[in-house]
Amino acid sequence: MVRIDIDTLDYLEKVDMRKYLSLHIYSAHYHSDAEGNLYNVGSMFGPSSRYVFAKTTNFLLGAPKGHNMEKTDLLGTVPAADPWAPAYYHSFGITENYFVLFESPERIRLRKVILKNLLGATFNECMYYDPSLQVNVILFDRVNRKQVDRKITSDAFFTFHHANSYEKDGFVVVDYCKYDNPGNFDDLILDHMRNGSLISKVSMA
Repeated sequence: MVRIDIDTLDYLEKVDMRKYLSLHIYSAHYHSDAEGNLYNVGSMFGPSSRYVFAKTTNFLLGAPKGHNMEKTDLLGTVPAADPWAPAYYHSFGITENYFVLFESPERIRLRKVILKNLLGATFNECMYYDPSLQVNVILFDRVNRKQVDRKITSDAFFTFHHANSYEKDGFVVVDYCKYDNPGNFDDLILDHMRNGSLISKVSMA
């Protein structure tokens, strides 16, 4: 990552995030709380692939100005159901007490990722959708820093975006956009989106 001046947007320096948090990818969408702290989910890839739950404290609450990533704390990790084929996710849900992560059948072939430069493959070509797999709903308690010990599953689907997540009457409620069969996202190539392939091929619910 690179550090920029938050007032001028000038480039300052490169930052090695491995000093603060060990992971390979982060979700595309952070969440924030009322104090301005940031929450995100990432993945560590390897023979013991895991999903990483992290909190970055608002720099106004203690970190030096412009150095807020140094206040990133690991809240906990959850092992992937298949370490060599962890799930791809674009976003996640968050409530007052929980992270909500869907471990969907949209999977990443790690062995192909390792060889993709040699094979000339794109990251998209390292992904696949297996409709025979269930969705594992991971509830991670961000207050007590541990996975909720309850197995929650669903029939196969994928979601790009969570619209809302909240707690009501002892339940966790999640609103999200559901794709019944997203494939490997070939239809999201710009030319395919322009000619309507996304609408004609991808099933949404």
